[in-house]
Amino acid sequence: MRWWPPRWPGRRRAGPAEPGSSAAAGRALVPVQNSPSPVQHRASDPMFGREAELDELTALTSQAVLIVGDSGIGKSRLLEAGLARLAESSTRPEVICSTRVQLTRRPGALQGALLEALGLAVTMAEAAEGPARRWERIFRDTLAQVAQNRVRDMVAGAHGYMLGIIRARLGDPVADLIAEVGDQLSLSAADRLSNQIAAASDPDALQAFKELAFCASSLTDGPLVLALDAVERISDDDFRMLLDLVEDLPQGVFLLMAHASRAADDLARIRQLDEVGSKATVAAAGNDDDPAPRALRVVSLAPLPTPVVAGWMEHVGLNWRAAESLLEDVLHTTGGYPLYVDQALRALAAGRDLGTVSGEDAFVSRSQQNYAALQLDEQQVVTLLSAFTDPPDLPIVLEVTGLDEVRWTVMERRLVEARVLVTSVRGRPWFHELGRRAIWTSILSSHQRGASATVAANAILASADAAGSSSIQDCMDLARLSRDAPNVASAHEALAEALDLVSEELALLAAMVELEEDGNQGALSLDHLVRHARHRFGFSGPVGTVVRDLEDKRLVVTAENDDVVIALPVWRSPAAKMAVIGRIATDLGRGPIQSLASTLFEEYVRPLLGEFHAGSFGVGSPSVTELGRTLGQMEYDRAVEAGVEHVSRHDRPGLVIRPRLGDLRLYGAVNFPSTELRDAARHQLASLPDDVHGLGEPLRFEVILPWPAEGDPLPALRFTRAAKLAIGEDFKNASHFTKAKSLPPMSTVAAELELELDAWRIVRELSSPTERLAMDIDQPYGLVLVGDETQAWVGEVRGADDLIDLGPPPGTLTSKRMFLQLEELAGLRDDRHISRVRYRGGTPSNPVPSVLSATHKRLQAFNKAQRIGYRLQIPDDVGLLSAMLNRAHQQRYDDAIALVDAGILPQDSDRRFGREVFAIIRRERPGDRLRGFEHSLETLSIPSESAPGEVYLMITDEPSLSVGFPDVEEFGRWFHIPEFDPMRATRTSGRLNGALADALGYDEVRLPQSYWT
Repeated sequence: MRWWPPRWPGRRRAGPAEPGSSAAAGRALVPVQNSPSPVQHRASDPMFGREAELDELTALTSQAVLIVGDSGIGKSRLLEAGLARLAESSTRPEVICSTRVQLTRRPGALQGALLEALGLAVTMAEAAEGPARRWERIFRDTLAQVAQNRVRDMVAGAHGYMLGIIRARLGDPVADLIAEVGDQLSLSAADRLSNQIAAASDPDALQAFKELAFCASSLTDGPLVLALDAVERISDDDFRMLLDLVEDLPQGVFLLMAHASRAADDLARIRQLDEVGSKATVAAAGNDDDPAPRALRVVSLAPLPTPVVAGWMEHVGLNWRAAESLLEDVLHTTGGYPLYVDQALRALAAGRDLGTVSGEDAFVSRSQQNYAALQLDEQQVVTLLSAFTDPPDLPIVLEVTGLDEVRWTVMERRLVEARVLVTSVRGRPWFHELGRRAIWTSILSSHQRGASATVAANAILASADAAGSSSIQDCMDLARLSRDAPNVASAHEALAEALDLVSEELALLAAMVELEEDGNQGALSLDHLVRHARHRFGFSGPVGTVVRDLEDKRLVVTAENDDVVIALPVWRSPAAKMAVIGRIATDLGRGPIQSLASTLFEEYVRPLLGEFHAGSFGVGSPSVTELGRTLGQMEYDRAVEAGVEHVSRHDRPGLVIRPRLGDLRLYGAVNFPSTELRDAARHQLASLPDDVHGLGEPLRFEVILPWPAEGDPLPALRFTRAAKLAIGEDFKNASHFTKAKSLPPMSTVAAELELELDAWRIVRELSSPTERLAMDIDQPYGLVLVGDETQAWVGEVRGADDLIDLGPPPGTLTSKRMFLQLEELAGLRDDRHISRVRYRGGTPSNPVPSVLSATHKRLQAFNKAQRIGYRLQIPDDVGLLSAMLNRAHQQRYDDAIALVDAGILPQDSDRRFGREVFAIIRRERPGDRLRGFEHSLETLSIPSESAPGEVYLMITDEPSLSVGFPDVEEFGRWFHIPEFDPMRATRTSGRLNGALADALGYDEVRLPQSYWT
């Protein structure tokens, strides 16, 4: 049990913020949207999160656009999307687009790619005259405008170069027609010069491209858009030609390019292109006051933000809201790089773990190249820091690297420029996760990994000790690094055992980590632990064996009695607990949330409660009566002044709540300064949609009960008085050993338990929702029986409503862990679990008296827990009181009939349930104190021909009724009763408050003040 405000025992370092989250208001409860089933087409189609960049790319406000970003950031995909949008655009004249042409590293690749893009654009463009005729016009006009023989030759060479492209795209017939065009134009040097174009960079070849592109553009009604990818690959000579081209692109020709920014050389080239584009703009404008559009615009791509990745996951049918850490894990693994997000989502859709996602071989190769290009001191820092998955806090960085803050700042900038730290984690430059893995596994030697792991593991432990807490990622890193650093594992007690745990042991420990709270000192119901481990961590092993193994490893201790088995985790060192948590997150794919109940109430429930005075919460399902008693304790305020304790009591309205998180049942009791605040909180909780999730699990509130309960107290004697009406016996204080004369004996224990279940079942059907809660039968209730007629173990099964008779046990049952033995023998799973175990010895007996007595005790306890002096108020109006008595009379009759019809009580053919009841309330007069008469209730009950009969009430203080008890004949005269058989009548007399309580089904009532005057 925990009391607000909680003292946080640990923290879970937050990953990327969820869409729509608000730190100020706690985590919002968001209904899960319906997502389509996982799609089969590419997860990257459509494109996600690049609308602004796509708009900038396709606006064509600059003749050249350079898309820049790291490998995997989505440059090629954006380029393709831009070409597709331009080709489909209806907002401008026809745009002629090439497809995306990939550049290579050979000399002359630029001019060849430009001519290829031009050939593809013109050839594939729709035109009434056909591609052959269009090419004839382009080459004829170009040759007419070119004066230099060298450039004319290069135009001829371009014809031969593009002829191969056209043949591959449109087939031999079209290519042959275009070849004939070349013959007509006497392009005799085409073959020789086309080879020359493909061999080396040549300014004349670039000029030939410009002339051809200009003529091609002039023959179209709209822009001519060419697309080049992987521009970073071109040689230095080609790059200088590209700078010239950006300054002097032909009118109507637009160049879209993609350039990686992974290395310092790449960044230098990007800056040069940006500067040239800017200078070309100023030169074209002629002045700085009215500049023309930039000749080149740079579009930088950043990793996808969290909301975009979340939307992408929903699009492919991955419900990140139902598994809260899944979104964080995808972002962490991929860095928000679309290429790797695509790979990750494909892996998840195929049922694979994110650990299977890896970069391409080229990615690993680039990491090796970048590492090799570093200076020695940079390599040392990278070797040490690559042990950490996330960037550690600055003090740890300085401790691990041995640098001061100024030198680290310089080093960090150098690693960013060297494209080693290429992404950002929590706002700090860091490795791309796939790049970090490549360094750790493919570049560093085993000796380097061992030394770095030792330093990093010790730093993680020191940080956790100083902070008093650790993140899930720190725990995962510690578990991983400890395997590479045996000296660390041997230096901390139980750390080695934590590294050797199997998945079933980890699952049970994971449940302990989540469910332990400060208030329970770690002691937890093993029943709750096992069900929680099954639901959240896939536990499926034999409980007894797993618990014994954990006890043997001195990681768990257990104890039990008839009602519960408790388990207590034993963390022999902080390192062992961190390693266990790290192993859970790594091996089971779900990081445990420490003190889950505290987290749930703080992040999800507390923001909905508004202002309240105090609260208590925890894991389990105590009865509402127990929670009501807790609220009663909260009504007392204690203060110490001058060494003296002062206690004051306040009637504060409360709420009893039972949240359910997935398969985990929790409870809460909260009181409020005013009824208005209580009702507002109640409305907030009751208004939540049915499909909300919290901490990755469905969250719903099964019980939201105002306290004190609304309306009158519950009639605690309801069912015992119904039995008295039916068979004439009172089971108010009965027990299991009560022998009822009118009830049949039981032949077997199984028959006894079947009748017990039937009795509780009919009681549950007859009861109101509040009565069910008060008697703790709001959930289905069944039994499991193991044993024979002389001795047996009986388990009360929540989530079932039948008897599971297992007969004699297959072996010897031990008293230790009886809960688990019975659950395993009965094969209970999911929401069916044993809540209590009782030993059954002796001969079978009829269970009805003990069941009906239990209804009285539980309802009575519920009433007493409401508030001090909580009793039914008797009205002073005779009409209202008469109506109350008739309602109670009707209910008693209906209950008696239902219990008989269900076979719970036997049928008495001579007994009529319908009764006419005549009641006289005699109020004393001042000074009249005859013993036994003051404030008395006299009743006469006779059989009724109609069911259920009525109650007739008279209140009097006539002196003629103050002496002696009225006899049957007198009742007949006072109420004008027709003739009846006095031998079948029943007359009672008693003190008014007790007699009215009994008639209404209560233990006690409160009389109005008017009865005393």
